[in-house]
Amino acid sequence: MKTLSTQPARGCPDRTASVFDHHNWLIKSFTSCVQRGGYLGWDTPCLENQELFSHSLGESSDVVNKEMFQLVPKGKDQLVLRPEGTAPIVRALVNEKVLREIPQKIYYHGPMFRYERPQKGRLRQFHQFGLECVGLDIPMNDAEVIHLAWLCLSEVGLKDKTQLILNHLGDSETQEKFKIELLNYLTPLKSSLSEDSQRRLLTNPLRILDSKSQDDQNSLKEAPQIGDCLSSQSKADFDKLQNLLTKLGVSFKVQPQLVRGLDYYTGCVFEFQSEELGAQSAVLSGGRYNNMIQEMGGPDLPAMGWAAGIERLALITTAQKENAVKYAVTWTSETEKQKAFLWASKMREEGQICELFYSGNYSKQIKKAGKFGATKIIYFEENKNPQSHNVIEKDLQEGTQQTVGVI
Repeated sequence: MKTLSTQPARGCPDRTASVFDHHNWLIKSFTSCVQRGGYLGWDTPCLENQELFSHSLGESSDVVNKEMFQLVPKGKDQLVLRPEGTAPIVRALVNEKVLREIPQKIYYHGPMFRYERPQKGRLRQFHQFGLECVGLDIPMNDAEVIHLAWLCLSEVGLKDKTQLILNHLGDSETQEKFKIELLNYLTPLKSSLSEDSQRRLLTNPLRILDSKSQDDQNSLKEAPQIGDCLSSQSKADFDKLQNLLTKLGVSFKVQPQLVRGLDYYTGCVFEFQSEELGAQSAVLSGGRYNNMIQEMGGPDLPAMGWAAGIERLALITTAQKENAVKYAVTWTSETEKQKAFLWASKMREEGQICELFYSGNYSKQIKKAGKFGATKIIYFEENKNPQSHNVIEKDLQEGTQQTVGVI
């Protein structure tokens, strides 16, 4: 009989207690920050219709071309595991018909899936935290969304470990004008471009700016800049955004090559990067996408958002331990064991973190309590009534104890 492999699927690691707790701490920290900005939590399914992403992310994007997990269910449905969170949130907003009231401020977190070669901080099943703000298109909103991202990173100790990179892609008219200039520049250099970039010349030349190929980057050294094609309004908006971020104390660097990997972006785009992650340095990324909602059948509303990879954040953060009081209830006989069970159950009902060990003598229970992280021990003493015991609480840090009840 063939032995069953206990290894998880490639790029889909188990999250054991320490990893799970670290991720949970990051999510709690981010949730606390974005709720201060009036954001409400939403959740969408992991399964979505394939056309949702091919339509919104763009057929030329690597996510659609190479990385989506396509499923083959019974019937005619073409389903995929969601590769990112923005398109599903927009779909949900349109479907729930809540866009009569704006702005809509939503945050989410959960697993995403991309079929790519697993490497440091990049997995086939990974987790993201993100937010979307729908209905506002002013530099102050851009600044608020970016500032909330900065607050989240500061909350988990990354204020001085990340660098904010900014760019502005202009509106659709600006992008079309810039594509023509970029095509005119790159077409004579086609043979020196990577295979992917040669393909993108025919689909979306803007994506070539995002290429990690050194040959591509060498070819782009004298390329035109999208900033030179911006309308006067876009330039004014970008200047206002930079001014607001400066007043907020958020340092940044303008990088004309930053275009992001998805086709839906217009206007401001940004990344928070960390040198500790090497070449794949982005830990939180986002931007403005003013056309997606209308393209999905909703009203003509602007939107702005970002997402952060939990696994990548975990690589460069240290989770702070909660100072919650933990109890261990001990016993020395079968009679006390039953009383210990009842007392521990009562403590849990009252909201206390409490552990009870069902085997081992008193000494072994104390050792287990130490591994559990207990700060207080509960034990029992006989009193004048042979049918009852005094309940003693001992503080392991202070060395003090007190009677807290009778059972």
